[in-house]
Amino acid sequence: MIHLLELKEFFLNQPKEEWDAIFLEVDENSNALANFSRKATALSLKNEFSIKKISTARANIQAVGLDDLIERLEEIDKESVLDVQEIRTPAWVGFCVSEESQRIIGCTFVKNVRSGKKTPPNWDGTIGELNKFNS
Repeated sequence: MIHLLELKEFFLNQPKEEWDAIFLEVDENSNALANFSRKATALSLKNEFSIKKISTARANIQAVGLDDLIERLEEIDKESVLDVQEIRTPAWVGFCVSEESQRIIGCTFVKNVRSGKKTPPNWDGTIGELNKFNS
């Protein structure tokens, strides 16, 4: 499991200013919550985050680090088993991928615009379909 201090170190090494908003929300005194951890292969994660990239673009939802994470996953042996940890703040949902050594490979954070809503089966990534399913 990734510790928040390791996550802060990861953020500090990111060159993009867009990470600043997330960094301020994720520290040892914040409301950040590590929801769950799971294991998956690099290939399945690359596919999962590629779909997330399409759906967030279609829905015009802000995502930070998604392209970088996909690139890093492409560089890893596709059969490598990695850890994925979900981290939530009031405004963001994050996914951090690490090796079993806990070295962070990459993270992506997506703006939390559908708090409390359920994802429809075969969701097309649009807010309209999300609202229709949750009406």
